[in-house]
Amino acid sequence: MKTSDKPFRICLVVGDWSGDGHDKTTEVTIASNFNEKAIDRAYKRGTKALGFDFSEEVAADYEDTTLSAKHAKAFADKGFSFARWCKNDEGYVLDATSFVTLWLFVVALGDPSFASVVVTDETPTLNVGGYGLFT
Repeated sequence: MKTSDKPFRICLVVGDWSGDGHDKTTEVTIASNFNEKAIDRAYKRGTKALGFDFSEEVAADYEDTTLSAKHAKAFADKGFSFARWCKNDEGYVLDATSFVTLWLFVVALGDPSFASVVVTDETPTLNVGGYGLFT
């Protein structure tokens, strides 16, 4: 994986990032040639090109794990291939990885010069205690 031309490390939080619902999240770290502000600007332009706000309309409700046929068509019309994706009666099955893949596609749609790779964080973990600090 070449990250030398992608100096920015960004942690994408998928799920209930505010903690006001089910409080479950997954973090995906990317190395990118854009910083977070540039990514946000490109994402907003990408939503306009796509015709809807992906983050607001897809997997936005509890246990909503399907990309609808309508939303999938919008992606396919912009060149996204669902060739190896699992399909159900309503559309395509989503998990955190596929959600991030589509989200990054929206960013690239907003600015084709955007480039990123998912970075596997192999930083060792050391549990240091502090259980009682959280109420």
